[in-house]
Amino acid sequence: MNKLSSGTRVQVLLAVRVAFVEHREQETAPPLLLDETLAPFDDQRAETVLDTVIDLAREGRQVFYFTARHDERTRWENRLEEADIEYSLQQLTAGDGHDPISEPPTIETPGAIDVPAPEGGDHWQYRERLDVPTFDPRQGAASAPLWYVTEDPEVLYRLRTAGIERWGHLKSLLEVGAVDGLLSETSREQVRQHGAALEAFVEAYTVGRGKAVDRDVLEAIDAVSDNFIDEVSAVADQVDGDPDALLEKVPDIHRFGSRKTEKLRKCLRDEGYLDPRPKRPDEQIRSAVVDTYCQHGLEPATAATAADRLIHRISGDSESSETTD
Repeated sequence: MNKLSSGTRVQVLLAVRVAFVEHREQETAPPLLLDETLAPFDDQRAETVLDTVIDLAREGRQVFYFTARHDERTRWENRLEEADIEYSLQQLTAGDGHDPISEPPTIETPGAIDVPAPEGGDHWQYRERLDVPTFDPRQGAASAPLWYVTEDPEVLYRLRTAGIERWGHLKSLLEVGAVDGLLSETSREQVRQHGAALEAFVEAYTVGRGKAVDRDVLEAIDAVSDNFIDEVSAVADQVDGDPDALLEKVPDIHRFGSRKTEKLRKCLRDEGYLDPRPKRPDEQIRSAVVDTYCQHGLEPATAATAADRLIHRISGDSESSETTD
C-alpha cells in the first residue's frame, strides 16, 4: 500500500470496505456513509468513484455523502441528474447558522500561505519561482495550475497566498462570488476568459487521445501480470501515459507477445482509456479556443492573440516577446 498514490489507496480502501460490508450483511443492506471521498482524486479517478457509488445506489443501497465543498456538491448533483438517480439534498448549518456550501466564506485577504512573491518578474519567470507543475490536458481542465489562467503575476500571487492553486477550485469560488473581495472585477473577468478558453482547448485536444495511463491505472484494471508490471509501467512513463503509444511499444518488451498486447488493448478499451475518434487538427483546436475568447467579449484579433498565448503556455513554448497583460 505504501507504494500506491494517496488517491489509489483511497480507492482500494473504499473497495475493501464495501466488499467487507457486502460480505457481512444479512438481508438488510446498511447505508454507506462517505465524507468528501472525492477530495484526493484527479478528475479521472473521481469519475470512477462516482460511477461506483451510483451503481451501488442503483442496486438499492442508501448512500449518505457529506461535504462542505461547493464543487463536490455540484459534481454530485450533475452526475445524479444524468444517471436519473433519486436523491435528497440536506444542508447542515454551522453553529452560527451559516451554511458553508450555499454561503461559502468570502476570501478577501491573501497571505494565509507562504508563497514566493513575483518581485517584478514576468509571467514565465514567476512560473520558475513557483515551480509550477506541467499541465496535462488529459487530466481535465480543473486540474490546471492557476498559472495557466492568469498572465498577471500579482493576481497569481494573491490567489496562491489565499490557498487557491487549481482552476477547478477557483472556478467554483468565482461561481459563488467568494473571491470578489480578493480580485478586482477586471481580474475576475480575465481569469474567467482564460479558464473558459482552457476548457475549450482541453475539450478539443483530448478528442482521439484517450486518457492517461500510469502504473496505478494498469494495476486498477488488472491489465498486466506482476511479471510485467514494472516494465510496462516504465514504458507508460516514457510515452507520457499515451495509451496508443503504449500499445505500440509494449511488443518490444521481451516475452510480452501479441496475446498480452491484445489483452492490454481490450482492458484499456473496455475501461475507456482508448478514444477511437480521430484527433483534432491543431488549427481546429486553436479555432475552438479563439471562438471561446470571442464568446467572452474579445475582438477577433485580440482573441486570436490570446489563444496563441494560451496554447504556448500549455505547450511550454515560452517566447521572449511575451509580456504580462
